[in-house]
Formats: sequence, structure tokens, C-alpha cells
Amino acid sequence: MQVTFVNHEWERQEYRKVVEAYGVFSCGKMSKYEYDKLPRKEWIDIVGKDNGSRRFLVVDNRTGDCWVEEFDTLDGAVLYATDVYSTPPKIKENFDFEGAVGVYGSLMPRISQ
Repeated sequence: MQVTFVNHEWERQEYRKVVEAYGVFSCGKMSKYEYDKLPRKEWIDIVGKDNGSRRFLVVDNRTGDCWVEEFDTLDGAVLYATDVYSTPPKIKENFDFEGAVGVYGSLMPRISQ
């Protein structure tokens, strides 16, 4: 599992390119060969809203399905990106809150050094 916390504009452009390419691929206007050249990883980005609040965007292209989810908190984004939770609409609020990683952290996969 490779999760990139977006810190630079080139990383943002990388995931945007993947999202755009997925749309083109899904419409049959890009070959699987070309699409398979794109990164198979995840990105977490901070995105702003009109009212000045921030949200967290997760782009998950590990399987090539290019899932895009938005969260109110970094905790929710991290728990989703590390496969602790998925996001059926009725359970998202169960883990998308400040401090959720502390509550559910024991469920997170161990990362060996």
C-alpha cells in the first residue's frame, strides 16, 4: 500500500491525471495497456470549500478502479485509505470524526520498517 499525502502541485496533477484518464478509459477511448501505465497508489489531499473550511480527498487507484471519496476529517481519510473502513453512506459518519484514528487505530494494518 502506497499512500501519498499531497504536498506539491505535481502530486496533485498526478492524481488528477489518473482521475481524468479513468474517465477516458471507462468510455472506451483509452486502451487498457495505456491505462495500466498510470500509478497504482493512493493520494490524500486537502481541498477547500467555499466557506473556507477544509475537507480531505482520497483518490484510490490501487486496483485501477480509481475510487474518489471526500471526508470531513483527516482521521476519516486515513481510516479509509488504510482499508480500516469503506464508505457506505450510512457508516461514513461512524469513522469520519476528529480522533477516530485513536479510537480505531488498533484496526489499522501494521507497517513493517
